[in-house]
Amino acid sequence: MPLVFVHGVGNRINGRHAQLTRARDDLFRRHLLSSHVRADGRQITIHNPYWGGIASSLAWGGASIPARGYTDMEHLGAEDHEDVLADLGAAFVPPGTQLPPVLATARLGLGEAVDLLWAATALEHPEDSEELAEMSRVAVAYAAANPHPEWLESVHTDAEFIGRLHQELELSHAADQQPSDGGRGLAEDTRWESLGGPLGWWDAMRAAGQHLGQAVVNRTVGAGAEGFRSRAGKQAALFLGDIFAYLRQNTAPAGLRNAGDSSASAYGGSASDWGDIAEGVANAVIAAQAEAEQGDPLVIVAHSMGGNIVYDVLSGLLSPADVQVALLVTVGSQVGLFEELKLFSSSRGDLPGPAALKVPRPETVQRWLNVADYSDPLAFVIEPVFDGVEDLLYRTGRLQAHSAYFLQPRFHALLAAQAGQIA
Repeated sequence: MPLVFVHGVGNRINGRHAQLTRARDDLFRRHLLSSHVRADGRQITIHNPYWGGIASSLAWGGASIPARGYTDMEHLGAEDHEDVLADLGAAFVPPGTQLPPVLATARLGLGEAVDLLWAATALEHPEDSEELAEMSRVAVAYAAANPHPEWLESVHTDAEFIGRLHQELELSHAADQQPSDGGRGLAEDTRWESLGGPLGWWDAMRAAGQHLGQAVVNRTVGAGAEGFRSRAGKQAALFLGDIFAYLRQNTAPAGLRNAGDSSASAYGGSASDWGDIAEGVANAVIAAQAEAEQGDPLVIVAHSMGGNIVYDVLSGLLSPADVQVALLVTVGSQVGLFEELKLFSSSRGDLPGPAALKVPRPETVQRWLNVADYSDPLAFVIEPVFDGVEDLLYRTGRLQAHSAYFLQPRFHALLAAQAGQIA
């Protein structure tokens, strides 16, 4: 079952991008794709079409951004490693807490701390991302069964918390192993033991927790209005620039839309109608379709602006004869908003009309799930605008939710449960 992931705005090739991609792919394999294997035993292929390099750039290197000491555009999308950890802490740690950041998050709910720890460790130790993804299933299940364990009150530092969590997950994993392995248990489970050695996964997690705490402290001490304005300005430049770049590349909306003819086909158009971004994503989808074995479903997951690009491609550029997508998942996306603004190649001027008719789901898509976090200001629902789409609410309560979805083990577990058996 090939999977295509289409990223959102602000992505640029750097060390952080590679780390995020690897960690995200491993979590997809251990959750959404866990029941699917190729006939030859090889790993499920995940395509990650990269369009950030052909999106926006600033002609004067960002000189229009009012930021003291900011002169080099190369810093955009390539933040200092501590900044990345501090951003992650801001997305999870309750503001104003006097507790260490991981422990403070755990007091809100153990699942929150699992998401934070797994994400921080994957960022710091991408070489361990496959093992992290594997064991995230144990951690998510334990946290779901014990959201507020009594032992939390007996730990007072992040290091103590991580050590106790290690013990609890070992016991939980051993208990899960015993019924199916004739009593072999944890001691002979080499997969788990290989992660717990002197230089293993748990030590990596302890180190990541320590670095995360220091990054959060440094950000709190050093924060100022000018520093915040500088970072926000860089992020806004990429965000707006990438959206404008995509819309400018595509002349398809003006060339293909027929406002008065509801029977007009949206698919097709000349090559000049579509820019490099849309064509690159379409080529990745076609390549994934070609790799699929007989009866193998194609899955596409798209984040933020990536959802708008994928919808444009599946409703305007590619036809049902080109591709059949078994499951489309849009996450933190603006497809509903873009359709209300009539920005897509397939947008029809006669809808909604007096009968408040909705837009039909693309014929290229068999099932469409849209995930929106109400705390995410960039996530929009789709069901009020489109027929044949399922909106799923994912609550985090975080203003930074937009960038935090795909490193959270619980998000992947919930998505896999909602997707069910992909035919």
